[in-house]
Amino acid sequence: MILAPNRRQLLNGSKHLFVLAFIAFFFGACDALRPAQGQQPAAAPKPAPAASTAEGRYFEEIRGTKVYDPVKRQWVSVSTGVKEKMDTLNWKVVQNSYQTLTNFPQHFVPQPVAEIPRPDITPLSTSTSDFARIEKKDQYQIVAALPFLAGVAEENNPNAEGSVSRWAINFYGGMKLAGEQLTDEGVNLYVEAFDTKADEKVMESLVRNPVFSRSDVIIGPYRRDNIRIAAEFARAGQKVLVSPYSAVSSMVGNNPNLIQVNPSLESHCRALMRHARRDFAPEDILILSRENPTEKICVEYLQKANLEMTGAPDALPVKEHVFATASYAGINVAPLIKGKDQVALIIPSWAEPNFIFFLLRRIVEARSEGQTVVVYGMPQWMEFDNFEYEFFEKLNVRVSSNGYLDPLSPEVRTFRQRYFDTYGTVPDLAAFQGYDLMLYLGRMLKEYGRFFQFFLDVNPAQQLHTRYEFQAIPAPGTTADDRLNQIARFENTYVNILEFREFQFQLLR
Repeated sequence: MILAPNRRQLLNGSKHLFVLAFIAFFFGACDALRPAQGQQPAAAPKPAPAASTAEGRYFEEIRGTKVYDPVKRQWVSVSTGVKEKMDTLNWKVVQNSYQTLTNFPQHFVPQPVAEIPRPDITPLSTSTSDFARIEKKDQYQIVAALPFLAGVAEENNPNAEGSVSRWAINFYGGMKLAGEQLTDEGVNLYVEAFDTKADEKVMESLVRNPVFSRSDVIIGPYRRDNIRIAAEFARAGQKVLVSPYSAVSSMVGNNPNLIQVNPSLESHCRALMRHARRDFAPEDILILSRENPTEKICVEYLQKANLEMTGAPDALPVKEHVFATASYAGINVAPLIKGKDQVALIIPSWAEPNFIFFLLRRIVEARSEGQTVVVYGMPQWMEFDNFEYEFFEKLNVRVSSNGYLDPLSPEVRTFRQRYFDTYGTVPDLAAFQGYDLMLYLGRMLKEYGRFFQFFLDVNPAQQLHTRYEFQAIPAPGTTADDRLNQIARFENTYVNILEFREFQFQLLR
């Protein structure tokens, strides 16, 4: 059974996310999110304009399951009514249309690039399950440490922007819905939720709570500083820490108990180069960057991925060109792409949208008639405001992404309707993330026990919003014999590549 003690009196839910944020005051139990009841509905949401996103174009309208009868002056059910969630979930005793929450800070220096493996060195073991043991329990205790930010005003906490708490509430709502499916799969969990308030002092206090000491798995936190605190606690106490949001891999030391759900910057760069190499010869690929530490590291990641795919230690690197950062006026792309029938341009930059805009305009101007130009960019490009997306269309822009929701998938549509029926609001991507992650972790715990992380790399899984392909990331200089003690983390290295066509980002097949 999932036991979630009710510490305070509950409130009825609402149809709107900002009211759900208020419910986070009472997040300490599984009833942090409750279904909407007893309210006259707002107008049904209308699809977005055709030229916006895949969700606006293809997702059918979500319909409520209760309507207001003006004659009876009461709410009546249509088909099945909105489901009322129990305060305690019983478990049987013994399994937007793209990701925009990529947490690469605009100005940071990633970890140094490790040496490229040489062919004469014995490769690492293909699976960490060779080192692991299976230790099952009758019940597993899970702690969700998320930034609900209950009662925190923005003037008192710079981390209290609405997007953070909204992410936490949607993510936790998805986790709860996963419980209904895990019920039928025979998983016995005890889950408790805590508000980190996106504050280091609060996080330091939480890890001293006896509930954390008794836990097997900790899901969260959200902020990098809080992750450092939780990761050290997990390493010392032999807990599994699942980081569901941050993609920054250099913030903690080697920790075999840390699972990073979002791919790192290196994984994004690898995916971009892999897809470029799939459609273009190495001599037709060009990396365009600026002279700054972050983009320099990205270029090293790209070159490293290209060299590994080539398989020859003496292979030539992909050509690259570095623009001066002082002024955009000197940017001239024409000599770089002249005389090529086709060219792939990889641009590992995202901090300044104006630079991206200016560079893409120069590429469009320099492109000759009949020439095929494909531009590979970073996931933050999808978040640019007031951007000339016509450039994306003309240059066949492709970007990496942590996830993608197929608008034609029956499973995705079913989940959206189910989430709406339960909570009275449309789920955002965080809800899918929480649902997918909770299902996956519950199944792994049931199958492999509390040290399930060592079996992640042999258990890939296709989820609603992405695919999980976890790998053990070894520390630099690790040998095969010492790999178990030199695991930097476990990371989901699967990255989706989206292509801008028909004025929207779509999954590149």
